[in-house]
Amino acid sequence: MLKQILKQLWTQRRANGWILLELVVISIVIWWVVDPLFVIRSNQSIPQGFDCSDVYRLTLGELPKKSPLYKAEESNSVNAITNFNRIVDRVKQYPGVEAVTVTNNCYPWSGGSTLDSYYHDSVEVNIQNMYYLNIGNYFQVFRYTSATDHRWQTLAKVETKANDIFITRDAEKKFCGNKSALGMTLTGDDSVKYTVARVIDNVKIISSEPPHRVALLPQTKLDPEWLPNTIQIFFRMREGTQENPFLSTFKKQMFSELHAGNYYVEQITPYSKIRQDYEYSHGVINLIRLKMGLAIFFLINMLFGVIGTFWLKCGARRGEIGLRMAMGSTRNGLRRLFIAEGWLLTTFATIIGLIIVFQFVYVNGFYQSDVNSTTGALWVNNAALHFLSVSGIVYLLLLITVTIGTWFPVSNASKISPVDALRDE
Repeated sequence: MLKQILKQLWTQRRANGWILLELVVISIVIWWVVDPLFVIRSNQSIPQGFDCSDVYRLTLGELPKKSPLYKAEESNSVNAITNFNRIVDRVKQYPGVEAVTVTNNCYPWSGGSTLDSYYHDSVEVNIQNMYYLNIGNYFQVFRYTSATDHRWQTLAKVETKANDIFITRDAEKKFCGNKSALGMTLTGDDSVKYTVARVIDNVKIISSEPPHRVALLPQTKLDPEWLPNTIQIFFRMREGTQENPFLSTFKKQMFSELHAGNYYVEQITPYSKIRQDYEYSHGVINLIRLKMGLAIFFLINMLFGVIGTFWLKCGARRGEIGLRMAMGSTRNGLRRLFIAEGWLLTTFATIIGLIIVFQFVYVNGFYQSDVNSTTGALWVNNAALHFLSVSGIVYLLLLITVTIGTWFPVSNASKISPVDALRDE
């Protein structure tokens, strides 16, 4: 059968040459359309490194001095901290609340983290700093997981002290390879010495990018100057609690009960909204929509073009189909023959197209996100797997398209009488 198909392709080499050229160009274009989507979707499949489901943020407000309820004596540093702690305690005791923590304008998807350099011996590593206050249980709320057993409970039991630091697994690997960084001393940009208290699993700050190197730094002292604008209270709703009744009741009571001194709870925000706002403001969602929209647009147009080409090609061979049926070919046999012919032509075109694509990739590289990381998905960071994966997707798309473009016209042509098909010819 293969020998027969090759002879047929050679006999119609002039027409097939143009189809081959079309398929080569389309395979190249589809490759560059698919590659960004492949990278983005692969990055999205990587675990986030923490869990913010059922987590909510409380934002505090302060009464204006002109308010009749404002008390000047409550504005000094001692009373300010006392009143803040009262609000935190009331949130902890609220039915349905599992855990509470406090951050200083720095939390996942906040944009408040800072990038600093840390040193160990002669090794320098840039790490994203995220600070939190030793109030409540930070790890029980955000559920970062330990790199040793991948459980947040392990981190929740750690008693931290001044200048302790939690670093991600990729940062540990950068500092000391496959050795443990537990207890290691790191020097920050400010020459302060930090002790690695635990190593945590890798963390993604943006869902469409690979993990970042992250450091979690507990702060033992609350500065009154942070109140109330740069301080946020986060709490996790207890598992099994129904969200709608809980939030409805909580919102009714928080405005009347969750206030102390001049402070009051101004707003409650679910973490899903925090993430959505962050990714909108940083263009993450727009980037994904743009890449997806362009890919769908180009793929639909090009694949319909391929379908149309093969449809016309098969339609023009109605006489040949009638002759083969007159000589005893079955409808299924004709479909297999014409599809195999299209597949063989597609294979030749794809191989030529991939050879050309390989030259571009060798010079310019693959699509990259804004973060260059070695801890992303294996099939993205490994050049051979990356190239083969995207090429396999392109080849599969072309095979499906050619099959559709061949199956229907051959099926329609094989339904007519062989005599009528030969008369048309």
